[in-house]
Amino acid sequence: MEKRTIASKAFSYGKRSFFLDFMVARTGSNYIQITKRDRADDGSFTTRRLAIFMDDFEWLLSGFSSLLHSAAHAEAKECSVYDLFSQRKGEKGSSGIKGWDPALRPRERLAELGARALETKELIALLIGSGSREASAVELAEKMLYSVGGDLQKLSQMSFSELSSFKGMGMGKCCAVLSAIELSRRINPTVPKFTFQKGKRPIGVIK
Repeated sequence: MEKRTIASKAFSYGKRSFFLDFMVARTGSNYIQITKRDRADDGSFTTRRLAIFMDDFEWLLSGFSSLLHSAAHAEAKECSVYDLFSQRKGEKGSSGIKGWDPALRPRERLAELGARALETKELIALLIGSGSREASAVELAEKMLYSVGGDLQKLSQMSFSELSSFKGMGMGKCCAVLSAIELSRRINPTVPKFTFQKGKRPIGVIK
């Protein structure tokens, strides 16, 4: 299969031009190619390209969302990405969800909009309850989802030992997540029930 372009967009800013192409690779996978072209004073061009495959879209957008959230709450008007990262790592009281704008907090969003309006990571964050000095409950939920590729079925099969391997996931938080998973199985009897060995993945299905 030959690689081909499905759609393209282009825009310019001064001597710099950007080209966005939604493409199909030779393997059949979809990806976005970002091309930046800079024009020098002598008329020559410098071109750089970046390809982002669809499997990475969700996590890239999530990363952008977290970064922009950090930027919106940064006290300094001009600072680098490294400065923003360092600031969030160094903050204690305000780095958690309590330091967010009320309109962005999962609890407030659920109360106002209902559970269906929340993202999966926000629902898990509500189960976790609180984060740590290194990460908020939402960021901790993102790490858990990332480890299973966003697959909730795989997440539901994780053992207590596997959940507790995430920094910040103590006994109470792990038990809250596992309890919610078990309740969902009991509400929907068609969902398979798994047997567990301590510290291991499911060893079988109870019929």
